Amino acid sequence: MIKTTSKTAGLGFVFRLSWRNIWRNRGRSLSLMTAIFLGLTGGTLAMALVTGMMEQRFFNAIEKQYSHVQLHTKTWLDEGQAGMGILAGALLLDSLEGLPEIRAVAARTLANGLIASPTLTQGVELRGIDAAAETHLVRLPEQLIEGAYLGDTAAPELLIGKRLAQKLKVEVGSRLVISFPNANQEVVSGSFKVTGIFRTANAGFDQSTVYLHQHQLQALLGETDAVYELALRLNENDSVPALTAALQAAYPDLQVRSWRELAPELAYMQDSGSMVSYIFVIIILLGLSFGILNSMLMAVYERMRELGMLKALGMTKSRIFLMVMTETLTMALLASMIGLLTGYGLVAWLGNTGIDLGGYAEALAEFGYDAVIYPALSWQYALNITILVVVLSLLASLYPALKALKLNAADAIRS
Repeated sequence: MIKTTSKTAGLGFVFRLSWRNIWRNRGRSLSLMTAIFLGLTGGTLAMALVTGMMEQRFFNAIEKQYSHVQLHTKTWLDEGQAGMGILAGALLLDSLEGLPEIRAVAARTLANGLIASPTLTQGVELRGIDAAAETHLVRLPEQLIEGAYLGDTAAPELLIGKRLAQKLKVEVGSRLVISFPNANQEVVSGSFKVTGIFRTANAGFDQSTVYLHQHQLQALLGETDAVYELALRLNENDSVPALTAALQAAYPDLQVRSWRELAPELAYMQDSGSMVSYIFVIIILLGLSFGILNSMLMAVYERMRELGMLKALGMTKSRIFLMVMTETLTMALLASMIGLLTGYGLVAWLGNTGIDLGGYAEALAEFGYDAVIYPALSWQYALNITILVVVLSLLASLYPALKALKLNAADAIRS
């Protein structure tokens, strides 16, 4: 039977020795692991919060405001005047409804005009809608906070945003006058009753948008069946680029725009938001890396005599190097796993209950965010962070490990 010595010991001996070394100085090891645990728990929560806010912002913009794709005439986009609608818009609507990629589609009649209350006049965009179609497209009834949705198609009624209602100092039941130029460039006007007040996560949209029955707006414009905008909501967001390109090729006289063109700030946020969050977490990990380096360097200096003894007994440099690296990696991985599991547990809990920021609702609405934030995070993040922890831990332990290799066995034992 061969006796196990420092020279003949296998990797199992090195790993066992590394594990024992970690707990020889419990205070230092636990303080380092606690720092990693708290850093990753906090970083996970912060990234989940940012991700949740971005997902909600995207949902609000697509599902409640822009839709995935919109079609207009180029002249309407350039000039925004009456008489510049989509030719045969109703027929085009029927053809689009048959496409498998599309979940919902609605035709809108648009006009830029003024809305007046007894106290103030405000410039707005008037949206003439098919009430039933708009329900499926942007869930408009769900956004009502007062009153009722458009119902009686014969009654002159409209919906306004909360911000606009506050500015005009009106409420449900108030009467407002809208005026705008018709297709003959004559100013027309009509008196409408406020039947409902809506609120979205976009304060600017709430202050500048008014909904009314499509046929009533068409009558004032003097354009029967006029369609100025076709809005499409798709089954999958991944289908947007291909469908946009296909529709643009099929209808070259129209301007087909995806949500990325309709809301470039949203597209930028989607593209860069995750990267910004990762940079934030990497900064946390870099700070922790200096703590790891300092802790392991202290451990090496405290164990100089012991390391000298191991060298004298024949432990190779490679195994001493592996021992120091293993100690560092074990502590980092153990703390990071507990931190990530704790972070994901908190994300799961808060993802159901939400974080109520009602006190900042007005400020958040200015940027298109809801007052209740639901953190969300994919498991891909855990994998990426684990890889980062491994890489940074190995880099942080490299200098202490090299320091251990440079020790002279005789000098270390004498010291």
